[in-house]
Amino acid sequence: MPAVNSIGAPNPVDLDARLTKKEHKEEKQKDKESGTEKIYRLIPDGEFEIIPLGEDPSKGIKIGAGLPELVKKQLEACLKQNAEIFAWSASEMPGIDPEVACHQLTLDPRAS
Repeated sequence: MPAVNSIGAPNPVDLDARLTKKEHKEEKQKDKESGTEKIYRLIPDGEFEIIPLGEDPSKGIKIGAGLPELVKKQLEACLKQNAEIFAWSASEMPGIDPEVACHQLTLDPRAS
């Protein structure tokens, strides 16, 4: 199970629900303004192997190396059978709003 990590936060998971939605929104806005916004990301757990999907070696999917052999073979077959549903660039997703398709890099703006 992947762990959750937070950049710039001493406690990565805040389970304190004592703030109202309005207060939570205000806290979040303060974090954005001060440059200390909490950015959560998954930390991979374990070793991986890359399953190539087609001729291009740069187009591959990572799967857990510790999976049972039968599961690996079934997963690989399923991924290859459905390889056409994966998009590797924005140009392969015409008509999709970039706000939906783009991601944010987790970089600290104060880092040099």
